[in-house]
Amino acid sequence: MVIIDQQTLPIVGTIKIGTNAFNDVASFITWCSDNGVLFAGDYLILDNSCIHTSDEGFPELVQALNKKEVEVKLLPKYSPELNPIEFIFAFVKHILRYWFVANVPLNEQIVAAFGLVKRSFVFNCYKHCLNPN
Repeated sequence: MVIIDQQTLPIVGTIKIGTNAFNDVASFITWCSDNGVLFAGDYLILDNSCIHTSDEGFPELVQALNKKEVEVKLLPKYSPELNPIEFIFAFVKHILRYWFVANVPLNEQIVAAFGLVKRSFVFNCYKHCLNPN
């Protein structure tokens, strides 16, 4: 979850191993909604990956978020250039690729790399995706 405001950390997430299911995504989004990460007036932008838009529970998730005045927006299929998180992931991968330390656990290095993502960088990623020219 990437956030652009002046009061919270720019990135909120969890590390899950061995899972890639809609229920985990829905649980995380619900947690964000219930714990002050998502607020009324926010937009939740998702790509069309089946992990995000499963027929099993997606309509109910959208309905619950709409009741809290959080609007869900789906990106067009196959459009990573419109997805700001892709730029943030590329930055983190670059950090890991060039600053990898063999004797430090990978999950710690991933968390540290995300810690280097500055609010201004996140804002610029969104700005670029809204106006790529």
